[in-house]
Amino acid sequence: MIDKRVALWTSLPGVFVLLCRMFWCCQFKGKNDILIEEASAAEADHATVAAHVADEDEHPVVEAKLSNASFMSYPMLGDGESALGRSRAPSHVDPQPRSRAGTCSRVAEGSHDLEQEEDPPPAALKPRPESLLGPALRSFKAAAQDRKEGDTKLPEVQRVSFIEGLCAYAKALDALGGNMGSYVTQNVDKLSRSKASSSSSGYREWLLSELPMHAATGYKGYLDDSAWMANLWIGWTLEFWMEFWAELHKGSETKQSAALAYKRSLTHHHNMFQRAGFNSAVGRMPSRAKLLELIAGDAEAGVDVIADLGELVDVGWVLVEFCLRVNAELDHLLQQARKKGKV
Repeated sequence: MIDKRVALWTSLPGVFVLLCRMFWCCQFKGKNDILIEEASAAEADHATVAAHVADEDEHPVVEAKLSNASFMSYPMLGDGESALGRSRAPSHVDPQPRSRAGTCSRVAEGSHDLEQEEDPPPAALKPRPESLLGPALRSFKAAAQDRKEGDTKLPEVQRVSFIEGLCAYAKALDALGGNMGSYVTQNVDKLSRSKASSSSSGYREWLLSELPMHAATGYKGYLDDSAWMANLWIGWTLEFWMEFWAELHKGSETKQSAALAYKRSLTHHHNMFQRAGFNSAVGRMPSRAKLLELIAGDAEAGVDVIADLGELVDVGWVLVEFCLRVNAELDHLLQQARKKGKV
């Protein structure tokens, strides 16, 4: 019995050594497999880079400078990732940020001038503060976006931007006193109720589609609650305001500016009651100094009211000419439709 115990104890070191060797072999095999996998991945990476270099003549690498940061854009292999980015990035991270896809697309579409793009001047980064008339001015400019420098006539105006500009303009006028914005708002309401085709983005094209609605008058005149009637009065009303702002821009007082503007515009279209109501509203507007102060809003913002008035008059006259010219075209269509109805 004692001999068996001695034999057992003497065999334990050998068993221990055997177990250690088996454990070491298992660990070595696992590490070896990892090393083999990493070597295979490295070979695949080298093959990918080699293929990219070989394909360089067909898809040249373009270096672009945007917002003071230079980066390399590569031929796209899949959904938003580049050849080099995919080989370097971990599998759980998107190697090509989505925000760069647009830049790569612009370069691919031929925007080669990107690599010479200069940093924008400080003035472009800090636009001039807006006055009370700023939102209307911005929308009016967007409506006349096809206008070239020096143009006084437009073939078309963007409908949505123009109507947004009218709404913003009416809001600004109400802030100046006299409830003057209501003369614009009531016609914008007519535009919104029109049965003209809403699919037309152009204001003129949209107005032309309203012709069948005027059959209710026998094509003898405009329906009162129609876009055609609204456009006519919008043209006449803007004509008054452009005359008014032009006078104010030159230095005239509010009452003098209003009197001269009315004489040149709305007095030819108002009846006796309309004249009395409009002149009463204009009479409640403040002096020139107070008016400019109201338009400026926050004096500390550095608003250039005179510059805004000049720009408003410039784009405003183009829109006035457009509205009244389109009105003449609509009136001609009405007459043609009436003649056809008599045949």
